[in-house]
Amino acid sequence: MVSQLKHRNRLTITADVLIVEPIGWDRIWSFRRRLEVPLASISAVTVEARPMLLPMGWRGPGLSAGAKYAGTFHPSGAKHFWNTSGPAPALRVFLGPGQHFHELVLSVSDPETAAKEIQESVAEAQLRS
Repeated sequence: MVSQLKHRNRLTITADVLIVEPIGWDRIWSFRRRLEVPLASISAVTVEARPMLLPMGWRGPGLSAGAKYAGTFHPSGAKHFWNTSGPAPALRVFLGPGQHFHELVLSVSDPETAAKEIQESVAEAQLRS
């Protein structure tokens, strides 16, 4: 069952933008149909082995039910977007100043590959600018 829940976000990388689209009901629970993040604003990308241990702060708006987290969470004055299901490793994207969110924490089917692809795209975008 966990494997069916792992892929909760569709990621698309263009020349300059990372697009995150929550899938199915996650669009409603997270209050987001789509996030667009300029590659230039991504400061780091990691795989979080145990995302449930990260500080989340207060939720609003969004959903927090069992091991499902979707929406905006506010740890220590920051603003993070979460869309995760279950205890599986999650993609963690750190964003620079001026962005709506400070971090994105996302369940994707293969977080290691997604992290590598985003890191490579960020490096290529930096070379172009």
